[in-house]
Amino acid sequence: MTTIIQEIAQTISKNFEEELKKLMTQGKDISEFILETKKMMDQIGVKLVKEALESMDQAVKESNDRKRSWVVKSKEDPKSLSTIFGDVAYERTYYKNKKTGEFCYLSDEMVGIQSHDRMDASLKAKLVEEACDMAYSKSGQKATEAITLTSQTVMNSIRELGGVRNDAVKVAHEKKQ
Repeated sequence: MTTIIQEIAQTISKNFEEELKKLMTQGKDISEFILETKKMMDQIGVKLVKEALESMDQAVKESNDRKRSWVVKSKEDPKSLSTIFGDVAYERTYYKNKKTGEFCYLSDEMVGIQSHDRMDASLKAKLVEEACDMAYSKSGQKATEAITLTSQTVMNSIRELGGVRNDAVKVAHEKKQ
C-alpha cells in the first residue's frame, strides 16, 4: 500500500514540475495546465481503483473464513471496468464453493461488481443524469472525458435503470413572460 502512495506522490510531483515549467518557459495558458492536471488526476484515480480492487482480492484470498467454504479455482483472471476516471484493468481470483459447487469472484461480489458489469454504477448514474438535459452522445462525452462512450451505451444505461415515475424528478420549466 505504501508503494502505491509513494508512486502516486512521485507522479504528482514530476507532472506538476513539468507542467509548471511549461507554463513559465513556453508561455502556456493556465487552461492547458489545468487540463493536463485533470488528465494526470484521472490516471491516478485509475491506479487507486485498481489497487483497491486488487487489495480486496488479496484480503479475501488470505481470509480464514473464505478458506473454510471456498477453494481457489483460478488466479489472476483479468477484468476491465469503466469508471469516471477511465478504464480500470485489474486481476481477481475465481473461487468454487466446497459444498454447493457454486463458482464466484468473491472480491467483486463484496464490492458490488456483478459478473457481467463492464461499467461502474457511479458512471451509469452520471450518464443517466446527464442524459436528462442533453443528447445521449453529448451526455456520454460530458460524463467522462477519459473514455469514449457511445449514445448506445447511454441508452442501455437508461434502460437498465427501468421505469421511473413521472413525478420522481422535478423538471424546471422556464416561465414565459
